[in-house]
Amino acid sequence: MRIRAFLSMASLLAVMACAAPMGAPPPVPPLQAEQQPLPPVSAEVQIWRPGHWEWDGRGYVWVPGQFQVKGNLTGAYQQGHWQQDQGGWVWVPWRWL
Repeated sequence: MRIRAFLSMASLLAVMACAAPMGAPPPVPPLQAEQQPLPPVSAEVQIWRPGHWEWDGRGYVWVPGQFQVKGNLTGAYQQGHWQQDQGGWVWVPWRWL
């Protein structure tokens, strides 16, 4: 009976360790050089969103740049970027100001 209880507890602790949050990601690698292509032919205005690093919980993965339809959004466009705060590095998504 004790062995079964011990194995159940060990299994539970193992699962909890796998599900535990990993905390903030380490510093972001330098941006990769990428060539901005010509925008696609379209009647709609498109803006270029450059590539960026994305944290997947285990490491950084490069997300290539792409064009985004502007639509009827107005104001200034702010690129997404990584910024360091007290807890580590956090991604600030692109947005219209």
